Amino acid sequence: MTGILADFHHGDLYESHQLVFVDRFGWDLYRPIGMEWFEQGYWDFGRDLFGDALAKQFLGIWSTDADRGDHWERRDPNHPGRSYRMVTLEQARSRRWAFVLSSVSENDDGLHRFAQQAGARWVSYIGNQGQLIRWDLNPLAIVSARIEIPYPERTAAVHQEFSLTDFRYQPPARRNRVASFVPCFPATPPYATFLEFARSMPDLEWRVHGPSGDAPPDEFQAGVIGTTPGVAAAMRETGFVWHAKLADGFGHVIHNAFACGRPVVGSMTPYIGKTAEPLWIDGVTCIDIDRRRPDEVRRLMRELRDDPERHQRMCQAAATRFREVVDFGADAEKIRELLA
Repeated sequence: MTGILADFHHGDLYESHQLVFVDRFGWDLYRPIGMEWFEQGYWDFGRDLFGDALAKQFLGIWSTDADRGDHWERRDPNHPGRSYRMVTLEQARSRRWAFVLSSVSENDDGLHRFAQQAGARWVSYIGNQGQLIRWDLNPLAIVSARIEIPYPERTAAVHQEFSLTDFRYQPPARRNRVASFVPCFPATPPYATFLEFARSMPDLEWRVHGPSGDAPPDEFQAGVIGTTPGVAAAMRETGFVWHAKLADGFGHVIHNAFACGRPVVGSMTPYIGKTAEPLWIDGVTCIDIDRRRPDEVRRLMRELRDDPERHQRMCQAAATRFREVVDFGADAEKIRELLA
């Protein structure tokens, strides 16, 4: 059985590892646990800014973790039925690894060193815009953010896989609902524009799902949805997905919205030249608030709400565009060929 050790810093990214390495390839996937990884310099994520606080968040052993002898297990709270397999540094040293993967730059040196000690191939996963590949460490690179790729023979450019059973198209239950799913959206500058539209259009139902990022509560914040399938269900129910960020990497939420076939109302500018740019077709799959006047955006949203057939055509166009742009099966084969 092929063994792969991958660091953990983003739940949806790690779920994409589960979907590819475990479900598609049948490999054994593990993540590090225990502060020895940090203390001995294999894990450096957050060290400069937070000391050991961030390492404790990702490497700490919880009271609910189960000790299986040669590894630990933890239920994944966001993906029902899924568990993390985790290994301490001592347990990892007693195993054979084919690959060791790091997904944040701060962990590159440490996990590359561990890979060399374990006789494994080091893999760099690039999911954040601006993240650099350490070509001097001779990696294989899996890239889901749009960056310059100087060594295509050592790189697989892919999308981060997610469940298309959860994020599937179905006709919306509430054309009148506009919802945002960006984590900590109320604490970001684009929230001011959302508030202007929401308060000027009380004839639509506006919701903001996810953590607030310590922003003061308001009438639109609907709280955190506990699981990823729950997020998908709320997204399928809504009529429009409002999406505005200052910057993004791969962009799970924006890909999720198009996979569900929901017209996106939001800011396309940050996605120009990025992985999700091909999904945005103003007036066909989305309404670009950077390109249109506010009164025009309001008019279009009301027209779509009041015309079920027109709204459904836009929903179907968004879902179709996702299928034209994204092929998780083909992406998995790129990864398989790279790691072969």
